[in-house]
Amino acid sequence: HTTPRTMSKIDTTKSADELKELGNKFFASKDFETAVEYYTAAISKNPKNHVYFSNRSASYAGLEDYAKAVDDAKKCIQLNPSFVKGYYRLATAQMAKDEYEAATQTIKQGMNIDPHNPPLSNLMQKLKQHKKRMVAAARPQPKTMPQPTAGVKLDAATSAELHELRQQFYKTSKDLELLKVDLARAQREKKSHEITLDEVTNFKADESVYRPVGKIFVKSTKGDMADYLKGSMKAQSKKEVELTGKMEYIERKLKSQQQNIEELMGSAVAVK
Repeated sequence: HTTPRTMSKIDTTKSADELKELGNKFFASKDFETAVEYYTAAISKNPKNHVYFSNRSASYAGLEDYAKAVDDAKKCIQLNPSFVKGYYRLATAQMAKDEYEAATQTIKQGMNIDPHNPPLSNLMQKLKQHKKRMVAAARPQPKTMPQPTAGVKLDAATSAELHELRQQFYKTSKDLELLKVDLARAQREKKSHEITLDEVTNFKADESVYRPVGKIFVKSTKGDMADYLKGSMKAQSKKEVELTGKMEYIERKLKSQQQNIEELMGSAVAVK
């Protein structure tokens, strides 16, 4: 590991690109602290070069200073919105900070420029796998139903009624599970729009953005994009309320069905 230098020891007579190249050498050797210093020196000479910010973002990520990695990646994208690697830098840092919805939106923005970009595609796959694990972890375990006393055989009529009640119970449990998945999806959509709107408000008034219309993206003004996001957030909020109401109804129904099964089991007459 190379001993980190101080800015005073860096030869500032070198050009910005020369300083960047030296930073690259330290980065390659995993001396991220020194790499940051050289990239910072390069930026001081040419603060409009997006590559310098991209490289320093990667160095901060190497130091696990993800907040600064995010800031530099955002600056990189601001300087050059068509530089796909900037979106990769930003999404990687956001994922490290557990900002998964923000990372998802960043990846989508990058893939609008290069739909088949391998690094972004791989990151998106990782995000999808993470979301599947989160959904599985949040999924409630099926409610258990009372079982007949061991060794006791129910009469035919009671067994048939119990079978029908159990089928209803399982169907209602499945309906509740699906509603919870839909609610989680609506909440994620709302959150992603909030994050995007927060970013859009920082854009320049005359800066163009792209908003989704079906399966395509249409060039829009900052104002149009903000209106679209606000409308979508309002729609998702309404959907949240509707889904929550349905879930409460299904939960009451499920509780009633469970009570019916328990009552049937309690009053069942065993066949001797």
